[in-house]
Amino acid sequence: MISWGPHPRAPLATRHGKPTRSQPAHPTRPRPASRALAPASADAYAEKLAGLKKRGQLERLIKFVRSQKPRGGTNLHGALVEAMGDKRADTVFVLSDGAPSAGAITDPTALVDDILRRNRTRKIVFHCISIGTKIPLLERLVRETGGQYPVH
Repeated sequence: MISWGPHPRAPLATRHGKPTRSQPAHPTRPRPASRALAPASADAYAEKLAGLKKRGQLERLIKFVRSQKPRGGTNLHGALVEAMGDKRADTVFVLSDGAPSAGAITDPTALVDDILRRNRTRKIVFHCISIGTKIPLLERLVRETGGQYPVH
């Protein structure tokens, strides 16, 4: 099942109103224009954080994020192939540093070439998110599949 929500162990407040494991995400249903991706603003983030704080959930969320530990190399190719394996998926969101260091393919050019080849008939749109700077691997993946790539 596709999960568009956050990590299943995340505090409940971060899952509010978003599909989770128990709620199918309907990835084949087109996204209405009113719900299209829009650039995030500082005000929008501030409103969300204020809402969490009012409900006493912000501290739990911060504790959860800080408790996460690195778990080895980045198998970006394996993750993308796995996501594409769900026949209902029409969109994939990628949060990565763009530095593949584990898995079947770690060369950035070969990795994107393989994913684009696999995607010829699927036509999945990839949206990528990275922190700090744009990564050429992710830029190409987004450009060639019609996705978006904000940098935070």
